[in-house]
Amino acid sequence: RTCTCTFVVFQSAMLEKVLERILQRYLAPYVDGISKDGISVLSGNLEFKDLSLKVDAFDFLRKGGILLRFGRVGRLRIHVPWRRLASAQISIELEVLEVNAERIATELPTEEQIIAEFRAARAKKVEKKMQKLQEMAEAME
Repeated sequence: RTCTCTFVVFQSAMLEKVLERILQRYLAPYVDGISKDGISVLSGNLEFKDLSLKVDAFDFLRKGGILLRFGRVGRLRIHVPWRRLASAQISIELEVLEVNAERIATELPTEEQIIAEFRAARAKKVEKKMQKLQEMAEAME
């Protein structure tokens, strides 16, 4: 039984790291307040309270004439059904979503501006990936 318990603890730690990476990748760019404290891996329940939206992460809304001034999520719950992952759904619940936004006057971008922004964003992604690869290579040395 000691082996089984050790394996469960190891598996739990591994799942926690995977979940933490996923949260950091997909949620952290948009909200402040994500931490490991809200993760209960074995139960499949994740809960975070009082998350602030990162206003600058929503700058893309400006192109549509919307300026986000403030945003807050009162509670974010995620349930991952580990035992039925292939057949069951992952549920995500938001409670108390507060947003303060205003309509702003904008000019529609030209085709050249859209292409330039797309290329700049893609170059930035490539640069970040290259930086991560370089850090990994340095860590292996």
